[in-house]
Amino acid sequence: MGNQEEDEGVVAQVEGRVIKINKAVEAPGDATQDWRIIQDIAAALGRSHGMTFQSPREIFDELRVASKGGIADYFGITYEKIEAQNGVFWP
Repeated sequence: MGNQEEDEGVVAQVEGRVIKINKAVEAPGDATQDWRIIQDIAAALGRSHGMTFQSPREIFDELRVASKGGIADYFGITYEKIEAQNGVFWP
């Protein structure tokens, strides 16, 4: 994973707290954010279907929908809820 200050997204910590990481600086030079690298790999393998997100938030929203009703259900967690509560304890 790249430098945390250059990335944005949601992570679940060991104790079950879900937090949002905010990008603090732009990546230097030709450096690319991790989620874009994964999309580039999928495209290079001819498997870009379902991997054409425009932002980390879109990726998290897809996880929320895909996990709904499952063992690791993130559906009730939103960016707004995470930011308002400075993290959300899952489940």
